[in-house]
Amino acid sequence: MKSLLISLSLIATAAFANNIEKVRSDSQTLNNYTPKLHKQILSNIEKKNPLHGRELRLMHEMVSHYIRIDKEFIQLSNSSKSVAEKVLLNLDRYQSFLINYEPYYSTKKFRRYVNDEDLTFTLKRHDLNKLIMPLLNSKNLLSLNESIKEALDSNQNAEIILKIATHNALAFVQNVKEIKTLNKNYNEYYKSDLKNDRLVDATDRLSGGFGNTAGGVRWRKGHLLKKTNIHKEILNQLKPLDIITEKTYFALTDKLIPGHFGHNAIWLGTKDELIQNGMWDHKAIKPYQKDIEAGKSILESDRTGTHLKSLKVFMNVDEFAILRLKEIHALTNDRVEEIYTVALSQIGKIYDFNFDVETTDKLVCSELLYQSFTNVFWPTKPYIGRVTITPDNVTSLALYDNPPINLVYYVAQKKKKEAHRYKNLDQLANDLDFAKVSGLYKRVVKKCKDGDLDQKVCDPEYEDLHYIGHEEITGIKL
Repeated sequence: MKSLLISLSLIATAAFANNIEKVRSDSQTLNNYTPKLHKQILSNIEKKNPLHGRELRLMHEMVSHYIRIDKEFIQLSNSSKSVAEKVLLNLDRYQSFLINYEPYYSTKKFRRYVNDEDLTFTLKRHDLNKLIMPLLNSKNLLSLNESIKEALDSNQNAEIILKIATHNALAFVQNVKEIKTLNKNYNEYYKSDLKNDRLVDATDRLSGGFGNTAGGVRWRKGHLLKKTNIHKEILNQLKPLDIITEKTYFALTDKLIPGHFGHNAIWLGTKDELIQNGMWDHKAIKPYQKDIEAGKSILESDRTGTHLKSLKVFMNVDEFAILRLKEIHALTNDRVEEIYTVALSQIGKIYDFNFDVETTDKLVCSELLYQSFTNVFWPTKPYIGRVTITPDNVTSLALYDNPPINLVYYVAQKKKKEAHRYKNLDQLANDLDFAKVSGLYKRVVKKCKDGDLDQKVCDPEYEDLHYIGHEEITGIKL
């Protein structure tokens, strides 16, 4: 019996040591990766460049890893019977904080990004901040420094004591004055961020009230709604991960959204198509198999939230177009899985009445594409202190030189008694106020100047549009 207890104790000790080794290995991987990512983020912030979807996704993925690893450090520390081991685990926590977040945390936009809610990674607003603040708490630091003194004064486990004495985070945790100042600064950051949150939320509620009212104003049905022959034609055209866009001349919201198109969505594929491309039994698809079998293969974000919809219901429109990733056939299985995983993880997110493409807690239709198709460098535009993306921004990429997407299909019926007609790329350019010059599509920009009799004279100028993709950023697996 005694030998059995000793064996069980040895097994438990070995398992505990393996757990520590695994957490430290994960932490080291994170510490080696995030500084490069965060420096790039900071550079974009300083240059006032909007973050693309993959940058936002990786930031939040790293936050989720950091939180998970930090909690594991805490659990291991609480489970350890050795004071020295407890100290070493806590010093590892501080080191991770100092490497991953402290150098960048004074930048307001950076804090907003890393503390944003993101259901994809089960992150709630300010989750990271709530984990960091106890590290700067004076009582916690006092307790840790007492434990450090106890461990260094003891003669037990010389190897661990040497690691404590030479630990990179030791000088930081012993500098009480510096941490007191840091704690004060972080509290001020948090108050400022909460104030900004309240302002954003108030704007969202105000805009949402108006948007929901306007969204209900429709004075007829779409002319393509009953065109079952067109529906069948569209089903034959659609392929998995196609982008669809539409126009509803009869909806007030379309009158308020700048540009021609009013909505974007993603075609996930039918059951047969998903079986064919190997995605049907993927964990991202499984929760929605019954919906897809029932015909709900369209993923969209509208004022009611992010959800699935059938083509039959979606076709309450006057114009419908299909866009396809130019290199869709060249995407690796991993990238296809990533697109589906990210896209479907958006289900349940509410509508972003602030129209801010750099937030991830809420979405508009075009932001769904921005977050899902991270390999595309989508065009955006600044709007009242934020960055937005409209359905026209999305669709316009088909008109760029060396475009990442192609127009596959475009059908329209504006009036009840007229027949539907098919539109080509030239007609799409006209709809989006582009012009064709020497075989290339260019955005028409009006430049105005004062003329005679104080009248404005406006002449069209043509803006060259060359698509340049963003630098590919690889993630890490933990």
